[in-house]
Amino acid sequence: MVDEEAINSTAANLSERSRTVQGTGMQVELRIALYIAIFVLSVSGNSLVALTIAQNRRMRTLTNVMLMNLSIADLLLAAFCMPFTLIPTLLQDFIFGPVVCVLVRYMQGSFHIQSFTSQIDESFIHSFAHLFFLISIFFKFALEDNTLHV
Repeated sequence: MVDEEAINSTAANLSERSRTVQGTGMQVELRIALYIAIFVLSVSGNSLVALTIAQNRRMRTLTNVMLMNLSIADLLLAAFCMPFTLIPTLLQDFIFGPVVCVLVRYMQGSFHIQSFTSQIDESFIHSFAHLFFLISIFFKFALEDNTLHV
């Protein structure tokens, strides 16, 4: 039959091992330092972009509002997803519980999609603005030269 004592000791060893930080000291320190640097730069830079566009009335163009939307999505991604990614990576175990696990996965997907669609929307708007500008110039010159017969 199954030895319950061996199962309990194996489970205790696995639990103890999963709570310790995986990797050598230098790898862990480097990973933590890089995560902190990316987190601080992301939060400070995206906050400055959003505040600058929100406070200056002249900065509220369509392109800048799209950039503000992108910076808010990146800010939320950094604030709500990076801490919940670093700690489980180091411990090789998710210690925050099943509810937070589901919420973090949902937020990561939502913020990535919002960031991606903001970039696509911005590129389409620029493309259509350039196309409109070129067509309006064509019609302006064509109507002035009477070469366009409508």
